[in-house]
Amino acid sequence: MAFSVSLKPRKPELLILRARRKEYVPRVPSSNAALMVALLLNHIPGTQGLTKERLMVLAEETGISKESMSGDGSSFYDGWSGMKQLQEGDPALVRREKGHRYSLTTQPPESAGVAVANALHILAHREGLYVWQSSQWCVNHSVRCVYIRYD
Repeated sequence: MAFSVSLKPRKPELLILRARRKEYVPRVPSSNAALMVALLLNHIPGTQGLTKERLMVLAEETGISKESMSGDGSSFYDGWSGMKQLQEGDPALVRREKGHRYSLTTQPPESAGVAVANALHILAHREGLYVWQSSQWCVNHSVRCVYIRYD
């Protein structure tokens, strides 16, 4: 009798190290991972951050959240509920700017929000949450990504 074993893809080292140090690591799939990857793909560091409304739309489009970013209507929870957690810690992963705009942190380079979002993006690819075709150039490789939601 043959057994088929399906192993999960290995997480990027940065995510493993953060977990070992008891630092917050958003799960893939989750709303917080979707928010971070949306910031990674749609915001240029040093420019004005994204508004909550724009960020929620972009996060939904990534397909990285297992639930709708707008919630299911039966509770107070929506995909924004975890944003406070992303703004805590040392260093924080996301910072709130003037005018209620949000961006990934960039310092220190090895553990800032940009580095963690990049690792989450790689993990999302490894777990099949994207299909590589034409749409938007990914930061991590030389192919384009199309966001496909898997329910």
